[in-house]
Amino acid sequence: MRTLTDPEFNRLRHVMQTQAGLEFPAPRRPDLEAAAALAMRSLSITATDDLFTALNDVLRGPTVLDLLVRQLTVGETHFFRNRPQFAALESVILPELITRQQSRRRLRLWSAGCASGEEAYSLAILVRRLLPDLPNWDVLILATDINRDALHKAAHGLYGDWSFREVPAGMQQTYFTRQGRQWEIAPAVRDMVTLRHLNLADQTAWSDFQDMDLILCRNVLIYFEASAMRAVVERLHDSLTPEGWLMVGHSEPNQTVFQQFQTHNFPDTVVYRRPAKPVSVARSSPVTSPRAPIALPRSANHPGAESAPAAARRDPTPRAPARAAPQGAADATATNRDLLRLLEAHASAGSKDHQTAFAIAKWYADQGQIVLADSWLRLVLQQAPLSAPGHYLHGLVLQADGRLDAALAALRRCVFADPEFVLGHFALANLCVRLGQAPRAAKELDLVAQWARTRAGHEIVPEGDGLTVGRLREMMTSQAELICQLTQA
Repeated sequence: MRTLTDPEFNRLRHVMQTQAGLEFPAPRRPDLEAAAALAMRSLSITATDDLFTALNDVLRGPTVLDLLVRQLTVGETHFFRNRPQFAALESVILPELITRQQSRRRLRLWSAGCASGEEAYSLAILVRRLLPDLPNWDVLILATDINRDALHKAAHGLYGDWSFREVPAGMQQTYFTRQGRQWEIAPAVRDMVTLRHLNLADQTAWSDFQDMDLILCRNVLIYFEASAMRAVVERLHDSLTPEGWLMVGHSEPNQTVFQQFQTHNFPDTVVYRRPAKPVSVARSSPVTSPRAPIALPRSANHPGAESAPAAARRDPTPRAPARAAPQGAADATATNRDLLRLLEAHASAGSKDHQTAFAIAKWYADQGQIVLADSWLRLVLQQAPLSAPGHYLHGLVLQADGRLDAALAALRRCVFADPEFVLGHFALANLCVRLGQAPRAAKELDLVAQWARTRAGHEIVPEGDGLTVGRLREMMTSQAELICQLTQA
């Protein structure tokens, strides 16, 4: 693999930001270098300047960008991913849309960032189940992605067993047929979905995506840098009909990015809705958010979630209330971003100061930019493999991204690195409750209780962002109640 010089890396990074909206911080530099090497090999060129020339060519540029995107976007997905969101779709959102559109008999649904098609086909299955008179309706389900290889797989409609890990009982046999070691989507379902290539960062390509009743854009915005992300959210808003619904991933940016939407709370998830009348908000301004620790998600995406009592799935982690941005917040945010770029440059220049990389990771985690936080934390842990705060934050970030097994491993590494790191034990207890592991949760909570008994209530918990021992004790009580309910279930 050819190593890019610093100017080449920054130039290619800028190209990916401006042409695809994708952010590549320093820890992801090897990914960008590997993608560039593969693209150059495919183009039979050896000089990096020739790669930039090809990218700037009017005719060749889109194809060359495709080569890079193919290597740099990972479309991990599966059918009915994030069950609380699909429960909201099936029980409330789609029935409401069907009732509202009954006179027109017309539905417009869009899976933006569909990857290999599982999300769009899951939508199609729900529509078939909810519309017994489907042939009398005009239903459009659009599925778009920037990765043409992923779209090619979606068009074939063949999936392995791993894609069905959250499929409700009986649905796989009803809507799929076995083809050797794979499962093929039923033609009637596949024909409901229209696949299209779309670069969400290209504002000139959105003209065909209007009057949508529902848009799913889940775990896509986390890959965008701030200005591209805000621009895409604005265009998603404008693509919806009044009172149309927008569903994003749990690890997407906080609600200040979606301030032009109404917020609707469903069990274990939040969904946004375009208001019937426009809301006056400043557009294309810098993204601001109150600084708060990353919140542990409340998704039920884990083994045993369906059998655990509802109360045992509630997350006792406190959430900071949303605050209105103060006067001058935009200027402060711009200053913070300038400082962030300086820190990134320092950390990227071969520095072994893992604390700088950790500060950057924490900033991105607080902003809800999970992919970037994950990238920087990997650099932290490469430089300091026994950093308990690094493993702890990585565990929270992985939970926010729905990777619960990896989060469990990260938190175990945290308490191995520092058995006295109390928040690591508390986070382990919380995660074990979510995973239905009551004995392990009780053991971890007992360790937290032993630590807290020797501290005064006003003391600050290390790495707790101001959390006091007294407040931690209150949280422990709630956690103990959840463990008890889980044990009795």
